[in-house]
Amino acid sequence: MRWRSSRVLRWCAALALPALAWGAFQWRPLTVSWKLHSARALLDLGDSSRVSQALAVLRSLEGKEQPDRPELLFLLGRALRRHGEVKPAFAMFRQAQAAGWPAREIEEQVQLGMFQGGRFDQPGPTLDQLIARNNSDAFAYDLYESLSKGYLHAYRFVDAQRSLDFWIEWRPQDAEPRLWRGGIWEKMDKWEQAVEEYQGILKSNPDHYEARLSIARVQMSHLNSVDAAHAGFEECLRRRPDDIGAILGLAECERRLADPDAAEARLRALERRSLSEDQKSGVWMQLGQILMERRQLPEAIELLQKVVTAEPHNSTAMYTLGLAFASNGQQAEAEKWFQASKKLDEQFTRLTDITIILASQPNQPDLRWEAGQILMDQGLHREGADWMATALMFDPDHLKTHRSLARYYAEIVHDPQLAEKHRARVRELDPEDRSNGESGEDGAPDRAIQNGDRPNAKADGQPAS
Repeated sequence: MRWRSSRVLRWCAALALPALAWGAFQWRPLTVSWKLHSARALLDLGDSSRVSQALAVLRSLEGKEQPDRPELLFLLGRALRRHGEVKPAFAMFRQAQAAGWPAREIEEQVQLGMFQGGRFDQPGPTLDQLIARNNSDAFAYDLYESLSKGYLHAYRFVDAQRSLDFWIEWRPQDAEPRLWRGGIWEKMDKWEQAVEEYQGILKSNPDHYEARLSIARVQMSHLNSVDAAHAGFEECLRRRPDDIGAILGLAECERRLADPDAAEARLRALERRSLSEDQKSGVWMQLGQILMERRQLPEAIELLQKVVTAEPHNSTAMYTLGLAFASNGQQAEAEKWFQASKKLDEQFTRLTDITIILASQPNQPDLRWEAGQILMDQGLHREGADWMATALMFDPDHLKTHRSLARYYAEIVHDPQLAEKHRARVRELDPEDRSNGESGEDGAPDRAIQNGDRPNAKADGQPAS
């Protein structure tokens, strides 16, 4: 009997070895399939945080299992597009197409990428055709998102509002469209409506931190509701005690509510932490204001000078620095900063006026160029170039825009190829031009994905060319 048991065990072991090998062989493909399924679920009807999770899942599969697997390539393209990395997304779609993924689905995603970059004039399926041939909830979500992003990118706020309205009516619990609509109200100086928008998010999702922080920020900075903002920032810090934005906001509330000692204690503690450049400027700004009010003028001036060096477009810091110099008896220096602050305020007022005009009259390339020029004058070159690039969406032959973008690519970005494209376009539009060739083509992408083209989108790491 013992001999028979031993023989049976050896026989079972002999059978088990191939079974275990087969199981190990099958386990990895099953794991890959499960991860792909998980990534697709995260992408369907998922906000940006879920998109980031999906991208991480998909990245974990790259190079480990069937790198030419069509589904992996397609989902990577979709995740990259939704994440804002449009150029890499198009590269993935080309690979997925070559690996055999259905051309129709790729065409839909390419068109969404065009929409997302503000390119609504490219050949391909129309909006009605896209809706008619794919009525899934997941595609509807992708469509609303890409349209809204594209309209916002092109500063077509009325169209963006319309898209966001439909999205919110369909899925009132979604936070992102409300956040974006709140951002539109802020750009148009409609602060009460912005607060109402953010409060609407909290009704559906009381734990939404960004909405809560935005309410407190607008109440403090634009509505002068300092007591309400103080309570809001305290609640934010109860939820996230180390959040630097909330600490800065609470310190400013304390300063404005005549508790400068508490504000300074918070700010001095922040100084000892690792901060971004913007956060450092925020600390210096508030400390400078506190010290100026205490008439500790040399240190106040030193801190405020750091702010205007780091943020040459901060008109409030310039004006406060002027006050500090005036209090210190340095009237000529004070007047210089008062004038600089006044000029910036006038430019920002004009920029707001342009934004409001474009909300109802988007086809105004001259205004779009002017907005970009204002930002470039303030040292915000990338933001200015983005504004100017939208002028070419409405008028591909806009001469002033081509000249300015040629200068931007030559002197700021140091991209001679893009600079020359705009220079060449200027020479075509104005053969008599002698401005050292500050021009080029508008760079609108060709439709064919096979040619390796890309949409004009901020996500490409540069403005639309």
